[in-house]
Amino acid sequence: MENGSKETGGAYIELNTLLKDFWRYFRRLFWLVLALAAAGGAVSAFTAWRVYTPMYRASATFTVHVTGRYGSSASYYNSATAEQMAKTFPSILNSGILSDIVAADLGMEALPAAVSANAGNANLFTITSESRSAQSAYDVLESVIKNYPQIAEFVVGDTELVLIDSSGLPSAPYNEPAYGSRVKSGALIGALLGLAVIILLAASRRTVRSEEDIKRMLNIRCLASLPYVNSKKRRKGSAPAVLAYKETTPRSYTDSVRLLANRLETGLKERDARVLLVSSAVPGEGKTTVACSLARAFVRQGLKVALINCDLRNPSVLACFGRSEKTKGISDLISGHTAPDEIFIAIEPGLDVVPVGCPVENASEALDSAPIRALVEHALSCHDLVLLDTPPSHMLTDAVVAARYADAALFVVRQNYAVKSAVSDGVQRLADAGIHFAGCVLNGKEV
Repeated sequence: MENGSKETGGAYIELNTLLKDFWRYFRRLFWLVLALAAAGGAVSAFTAWRVYTPMYRASATFTVHVTGRYGSSASYYNSATAEQMAKTFPSILNSGILSDIVAADLGMEALPAAVSANAGNANLFTITSESRSAQSAYDVLESVIKNYPQIAEFVVGDTELVLIDSSGLPSAPYNEPAYGSRVKSGALIGALLGLAVIILLAASRRTVRSEEDIKRMLNIRCLASLPYVNSKKRRKGSAPAVLAYKETTPRSYTDSVRLLANRLETGLKERDARVLLVSSAVPGEGKTTVACSLARAFVRQGLKVALINCDLRNPSVLACFGRSEKTKGISDLISGHTAPDEIFIAIEPGLDVVPVGCPVENASEALDSAPIRALVEHALSCHDLVLLDTPPSHMLTDAVVAARYADAALFVVRQNYAVKSAVSDGVQRLADAGIHFAGCVLNGKEV
């Protein structure tokens, strides 16, 4: 029973995740559904117009009288005769006798219309002619009315057809195209096709969707989930809209960062670890913002923190705090123009940041150097905890090189962003470097 419950719960989670992914894609691609619906309606209407052939129908209704009959059975016999005439009409027409006579009467080689007959209530008998031409339908009907009785005489005997109603020359086609219904059906098909595309995208999405995915795929503990915060695009160089303990940042985000910091601090103390590397698989997962937020959270837990920007190719730590990157930094340290203690910038009481300065070429070689080792050692001498913000580990070797200075690593995974293979590869590269994983954090989780 317990296993069944787990399987049911897992299936529920998968279905719930699939529905969330579908809704996420639908909000992003709803225009595709509308576009395909419009295209489907237009194509359906054009097709109906393109293949449309107007057809005209002329008909005449008669009463059938059998001559020489009397008494109470005459009405019954007239009705039976009308049914018999309707039943034998196709045979007479297909035999060529009637069609040849009508064609000859009209001066044509073949009938330009389709002719049929049926018996109605009592002794009513109706002949119908259908053609692409209103005149042809009417002419054929008139000729059939004139010539049919003499042929029917050999089948049902001596009869008399008395005209009681006639449509006359058709004034309009009887098969006017229903463009409205065709447009609706085409639009429905197009919309369903768009929804099918979105469902396929949602079902084939190979990204990390939940904490369960992290545990199952990486076998690493997910310490916390940071909620997604919808924010306006910011100017280059300005502080991010989402940063823990900022007035404009939602309380839920700050609380989640505080929880992450508490769990990290407990784990780091157990291992006597003081240098924490923060990385991700690919760019755009928010690792720098997470590192900056964590630094502020650790400070509020009473720790003195140094945050070293090890992303020498694309530095952004200072910009994350709303500061300019145009200052002395690691690039000056590597070139020998400054000492380690001269490049620390105080962001707030208890939090110092080491910027990059100018972007550094050959970043991997630069990180694997004596000045960087001296920088980390100096940071440890006057801080309780050192954070290393590194480039993505799946794409570059910089994070693997920086792992030599770290005691543990925090891996940032953004929900529904990087493909699972990239995440696995990024973690494996760091694992091959022998670093201990303090855990993972699921960033940008949508509720």
